[in-house]
Amino acid sequence: MGKNLLQQTEELLDSMDTISLEEMDHVVLMRRTDTKYVLPSDQVPELLKEVSGSYRVLNIQDLKMQEYQTVYYDTPDFSMYHHHHNQRLNRYKIRVREYVSSGITFLEVKFKNNKRETIKKRIKPGETPLTMVNGFKDFLEKNSPYSPEELQPALENSFIRITLVHREIPERITIDLNLIYKRTDQEKNIRLPGVSIIEVKRNRDSNHSDMVKALHYRHIQPMGFSKYCMGTALTQDSVKKNLFRKRLRQLSKMDENFKILQN
Repeated sequence: MGKNLLQQTEELLDSMDTISLEEMDHVVLMRRTDTKYVLPSDQVPELLKEVSGSYRVLNIQDLKMQEYQTVYYDTPDFSMYHHHHNQRLNRYKIRVREYVSSGITFLEVKFKNNKRETIKKRIKPGETPLTMVNGFKDFLEKNSPYSPEELQPALENSFIRITLVHREIPERITIDLNLIYKRTDQEKNIRLPGVSIIEVKRNRDSNHSDMVKALHYRHIQPMGFSKYCMGTALTQDSVKKNLFRKRLRQLSKMDENFKILQN
């Protein structure tokens, strides 16, 4: 997303009512569905303008656009990536995520079970650097089939996130912009300014969403997008990519960096 688009987005967010982190924590989603949409970044400002009356924007320390930095871990043969690629259920994702604006860091284990439910466990690593999981053997072995000795940093990722909370119904929206990927053993960055990801999180029995309505009006349909899998496919030549070919063709229309994966 270019500078002008970021400025437009920031101006629109400044015109919206805000919600604090403490208030947002009271929006409980007991039986939740998560649906992702991928769209060209230049559509984000207009989309925000359409739905701004229905949502409040999360404000942390006077910032409405939060920076996230993540280090993903995998085995040397990328077994977690390949489990996802092969559509295996009961699969894991392990990452250390820093919420830059609040200075909080978590080691997180995400587990997707055979009912397609996602369960997340996390722990604060304290002063441990983003690139280390040593010292958390008990946590990892309790919540995953992996131990620190099996894992290595596999991918670095950063992005900017906007979080919206509906005024009337229990629903949260995240909008991720400015995706940047980097292999942990290289300095070169891959930037994806043309692609933004929206995730709608709402109660299972909810049949209304102003954001979904606005997306469907623009003919934007749900699309799976794993930041880890897409980033690994972009940066690693040795991994399988067959399952993602159709999706990559769609994404290459938004950002030319995805074209390198279609050969």
